[in-house]
Amino acid sequence: MPTRRRLVFLSLVFIIFTAAVIARLFALQVLGHSYFRNLAENQHQLYKILVSIRGKIYIHGGKSGEEFSAIVINVQKDLVYAVPPEIEDKQKTAKALAPLLETTSSAVLDKISDEERKWVALKKQLSEEVSNNIKKLNLPGIYLQPEDFRFYPEKNLASQVLGFLAYTGDERVGQYGMESYYQDTLAGKSGSLSLEKDPSGGWITGGARKLEPAVDGSDIVLTINRAIQFKAESLLADAVTNNQADSGNIVVLDPKTGAVLAMANYPDFDPNLFNEVENQGVFRNLAVMEAYEPGSVFKPFTVAAALDAEVITPEETYEDTGSVLVNDRVIKNANEKVFGSQTMTQVLEQSINTGAVYIG
Repeated sequence: MPTRRRLVFLSLVFIIFTAAVIARLFALQVLGHSYFRNLAENQHQLYKILVSIRGKIYIHGGKSGEEFSAIVINVQKDLVYAVPPEIEDKQKTAKALAPLLETTSSAVLDKISDEERKWVALKKQLSEEVSNNIKKLNLPGIYLQPEDFRFYPEKNLASQVLGFLAYTGDERVGQYGMESYYQDTLAGKSGSLSLEKDPSGGWITGGARKLEPAVDGSDIVLTINRAIQFKAESLLADAVTNNQADSGNIVVLDPKTGAVLAMANYPDFDPNLFNEVENQGVFRNLAVMEAYEPGSVFKPFTVAAALDAEVITPEETYEDTGSVLVNDRVIKNANEKVFGSQTMTQVLEQSINTGAVYIG
């Protein structure tokens, strides 16, 4: 009997041990499959996103007589990102990075805890000092990547025309203006590099390697003339301020081609500091995005048609009495002004309503 009991006991121990081994193998090979697969891949595979260079924006005229000047350029600063499966001590890493990234340890930990992700951005546009401090930490799984970001050297000049670049999730996308309208042209296309690496990080000759090159964005040149744009904005700012208006805009066209030489809006903003703007309505280009009652802007069409038909000359005069009867309606001038004897040129200069009726 004692021998039989020992056999039963040993059998139970063997069964329990075997069940434990099977349970452990199930946990490792089935439940933990994704984790260990990613861990293995990251030990011998490198995956890198190749960022395209965004195109520049130019306008006509420069500060010292150049034919063109860059009004939107790229400046390089570091992006810090994490490869979660490579991070050995996530708590320690989050605690070390939090003060440099000006956030909390828990916020960093949330981003670096997902083992399924091979790449996760932590913060963009780092200062040189912060980049150097992160390098000194030498944290496994934490990397710096040079990144171009948008810079507007002329600050407020043509701000509503240009728009700005901002992040939508992890992707930088043009917002408003040319940055938005020509997003695909300016942005180009990101690429990627995937290869097998040795323990030192070098490419294993003959190993798998897949390269999809990035396609840089194209530069664009606007018809805007820097000198005319600057003058239009200066005059507009004075007019809006002096008349205590809410806003204003000026559009200057080349009469021969229709090219936009200036498109000014006030109030404006600095695209470099768009995130500090309280009233986001200032981002809208009112010259093209706001409904506008034509009114006096059609007087030049009336005058042009009359000149083309040779029924008036620029020097022809008429007597303005301040009002004119058209059918059963009395048409008056703005603010009921009376101008007296006026030439057809002065009709345009003074925007005289009765003069437009006379020409019509």
